[in-house]
Amino acid sequence: MALETGPRVEVQIRATRICYLSGSPRFDCVILLTLRNGKEPVLFLKNGLQDIKQFQSINSDKIVQCIDNDTGEQLPVLCQGPKPSYLRLEPNRGGYVTLTTCDSPKPYELAFDTSSLLPDHHYRLRFNQTDSITHWPSASAESLDALSPSPEWSTVDIPTPSPTKITWTLVGKNDVTFTTLTSPSASPKITATLSAPSTFSLSNNPPFTFTLTFSTDHQAAITVLAERPRVACNDSDIEILDAETGTRIGPELIEDNLYGPWQREDFLRIDGTYTETRTLDAKRLTEFGGQGMRVGQEYVLRHLGEIWEWWSDDTIDEVMKYAGERGGMGLGRTEGIQFESGGEMRFRVVE
Repeated sequence: MALETGPRVEVQIRATRICYLSGSPRFDCVILLTLRNGKEPVLFLKNGLQDIKQFQSINSDKIVQCIDNDTGEQLPVLCQGPKPSYLRLEPNRGGYVTLTTCDSPKPYELAFDTSSLLPDHHYRLRFNQTDSITHWPSASAESLDALSPSPEWSTVDIPTPSPTKITWTLVGKNDVTFTTLTSPSASPKITATLSAPSTFSLSNNPPFTFTLTFSTDHQAAITVLAERPRVACNDSDIEILDAETGTRIGPELIEDNLYGPWQREDFLRIDGTYTETRTLDAKRLTEFGGQGMRVGQEYVLRHLGEIWEWWSDDTIDEVMKYAGERGGMGLGRTEGIQFESGGEMRFRVVE
């Protein structure tokens, strides 16, 4: 079988696992695109010009279809904007199109209309392989941008599309499934409580061990994306202050960009309460921003308020089946859990 040598666009489709018909948190469908075998950038018609037969945009129910899983019925979910918009793809570089239920989509996003969808249903979004999406060479960008919406579009006003056929082919499966719910459950309330010793030994004898207790008012156990190992490693949820001046002593805030799949330890299962015990090492504090705590001086250990951006009633085992990659869409979105500081404790430094 001969290898395809003409230009093509490789397509992958992703979607948030749950679509809340209330519109919040937002539902997204992301179509990942890569132009292969192309020699120069190409402008594809992303949206608009739907009333002119010879033009085919990406934002079309011929290309992206929403199907009821139970009945097989196709439902309208795409909305055409008044002004044409375009997607520029460069050879062997990724691009994407986002469909969203967000009330105020960004200029590069397309509206996803849920008015025809029912709650507690399963739907799938399907991308149809095609070679009919209208496109132009990148040199046409200025002429295309100059087009203004008009009830009487004339093909004379529009640059002639490229005659070259570019096939859009799926990489992996051609559809994704999602579930509809009317609205998200109210986020549980979390209360944090800090407990710590009254003395801090610079020789770590004994080690300075403190505890954080997290309590929830939720009637059943919940799973939260708390990333406690990362937080504990960086001590990013606490700070130490000079008790007299209020000057921040440490620890130094470290930004880390993590990649790869979510791990089990990123998630925390809370059934009523969860207690975390940690040790703050004097040497590490000095290395990472500590300003030389003095023997006999009083300091304050303060827990900072936190935001846990995702939670679920599902067990950690269930979550790991769909969590996927960090920054991916496997978890979907929930109303985050924001809670206040667990308080502060004074301590005195000893040798």
